[in-house]
Amino acid sequence: MIRNSEGVAGFFEDLPVLIFVLVGVSVLVMSAAWVSRQNVERELEMGLDDEAFRVAEAVLESFRSDWGAVPRITSIQAKNLSSINGVASGCDGYAVTVSQLYPGLSVLATDAAGNPGDSCRTGYGSILFNGVDDHGLIQILEVKVIVWQNR
Repeated sequence: MIRNSEGVAGFFEDLPVLIFVLVGVSVLVMSAAWVSRQNVERELEMGLDDEAFRVAEAVLESFRSDWGAVPRITSIQAKNLSSINGVASGCDGYAVTVSQLYPGLSVLATDAAGNPGDSCRTGYGSILFNGVDDHGLIQILEVKVIVWQNR
């Protein structure tokens, strides 16, 4: 420290500035860490959305390969959806629903595997397609898939 007629100068004058700078830097670092974590979480969820869409496409392709381009509704109701269990390998579990949206609303087929834990990430995929009923009328159908990954 220096002491003369102009006052005292030294280390203690710089402490408030140092504290201010350290608090500012810590706020910036914490904000960057939070944003980074949010980006990682969103990428994982987007990956699960892609997985769910891929499973929905596999279900739709299984209908088309079995019954041609436009599947019959009675064939969809008779289809065993548990055969897609091997397709949903990038997740801990899934739930698949095939439903009729028009002209009436009804569930045609469902399947699920795995149990979601207390905390899990989820992904969703959906595809609309046409089906034919027993009278030859076109129906609007939807495959909905939810996949999850336990944390």
